[in-house]
Amino acid sequence: MERMLRQFILYLTLCIMLFGCDNDQKTSTTSPTPKPVNIPAPAEPTLLEALQHYKTAQIHAITSTTDCVNKLTAELNEQLLPSPNKATLFSLQQTLQQCIKGYLPTHTLLSVANNPQLTQLARAINSTPILPGYVDYLAQYPYTGIVNDLTLTISNKSLRAQQGLTDNGEVSLGFEVIAFLLFGEQRYDKSANPRPATDFSLTTENEEVTRHSDRRRLYLSVALPLLQEDLIAVTSVLNQQLMDQQNTTLDQHSALSAAVQIANAMQKNLQRDISQLSYEELSLGYWQLLTYHTAEKTKMKANTLSSYLKWPQRNPDLSREAFTAQLQTSIQRLNTALSATTNTSRPR
Repeated sequence: MERMLRQFILYLTLCIMLFGCDNDQKTSTTSPTPKPVNIPAPAEPTLLEALQHYKTAQIHAITSTTDCVNKLTAELNEQLLPSPNKATLFSLQQTLQQCIKGYLPTHTLLSVANNPQLTQLARAINSTPILPGYVDYLAQYPYTGIVNDLTLTISNKSLRAQQGLTDNGEVSLGFEVIAFLLFGEQRYDKSANPRPATDFSLTTENEEVTRHSDRRRLYLSVALPLLQEDLIAVTSVLNQQLMDQQNTTLDQHSALSAAVQIANAMQKNLQRDISQLSYEELSLGYWQLLTYHTAEKTKMKANTLSSYLKWPQRNPDLSREAFTAQLQTSIQRLNTALSATTNTSRPR
């Protein structure tokens, strides 16, 4: 009896050991179930083309501005500096206004790219508001500003160094500085006396006044090439972004996000008070960016951002209210599509 009990216990132990080994073997040879990998859906070709047209439109706008500044520089060197008078000063003022109006819509959107280099260049090209007394004299302070500080050499290096030296309002470069040098206090106060052409005279009876006039002339001669340099640098950055965009396969979520950023930036700027530009001029500039395309005239319709957003292509209402409402509608539609992409994926 005892012998049979020992044999039973031995048999039971062997069974348990065999079961355990078999179970371990099954466990070791069974691979875990792979988790599904989600791949974002590729961007719609029409949206990709629209974004590329928009980037090309920015490049075109900056290039046009550079051409305008080239014209401004030629007028300075060939007309105002050799013969400073009311007519040559007025002509230069008008050309400057054309350059600013052509540039500002694109300027207000450069920050959308989230590129530190673009942001820095944009500040150098057009910073507002400026402290006018940091640049030149004011009626109440006739000896203030860089122009009247005879201890400061006016050069490329010094004007770059003076930009935002201790305060954001201390602007020494860009369109607004050039505008104040040409318009004087009338730039910000229409009731103020206009800048007299004698402020750019070659010689005067007063030697001190002549020195300040020479420095004002020199300031313009240095500031305009620096402005050209910064505009060319912006074009280079935008061209690189366009190349990257063409060589990168964007997914639909990223492409829609880019379109939302553009529309949001436009809407935000239309709610601001941009003293250099009327709302109608700003809306027109935005419309030109949205509708710009490089395709040749064919029966095929170009896929611009305006067409992708299903905007009316003829006789658009560019009033502030109508344009803002159109942007709001587009933003809602884009955000709805954007939300849908977060729940849509393709299995690998």
